[in-house]
Amino acid sequence: SGQMECPILVGPAGAHRDRQCGSLKRKFKETFMAVLDAQRSPGASLFTLRDELHRRQPVLAGAAEVFLLVALPCVMALLLDPRQVNGVSVWVKPAKFAVSFFIYYATLAWAFGYLPESAAQSRSGRLVITLALVAGSYELLWILTASSLGVPSHFNRIAPVP
Repeated sequence: SGQMECPILVGPAGAHRDRQCGSLKRKFKETFMAVLDAQRSPGASLFTLRDELHRRQPVLAGAAEVFLLVALPCVMALLLDPRQVNGVSVWVKPAKFAVSFFIYYATLAWAFGYLPESAAQSRSGRLVITLALVAGSYELLWILTASSLGVPSHFNRIAPVP
């Protein structure tokens, strides 16, 4: 059939379930149409996507932007700093991790848009956000510190990072 099946059925059978499924279908259709509209005007598409991420989960969307901004000086340092660890520029790893965390946080922000508002703002929802941000920030800070010192960030038995 041409209708989309509701992949998430929460609550008792009947009208309540049908309303939730209809709401999920409407959200999906509205988001899909917004992305299509954004593609029709290329200059506005990135800003539309940015706005949608901030609507879905502003903290994670903001963190994604910060990590993307952190990647920029790492790429510049990659071009300017000749130091290497194990034959690779010391700035490759932090640049890769910054971009990876950008993608992860943006994806997590997008996924939060599919959760009911009560779940997204619950203690568990806030815990997922907090743990992801703390772990990612700590990891990138560790890697940036090691890179700035010119030492390996993991399995470094020669020079400890202060």
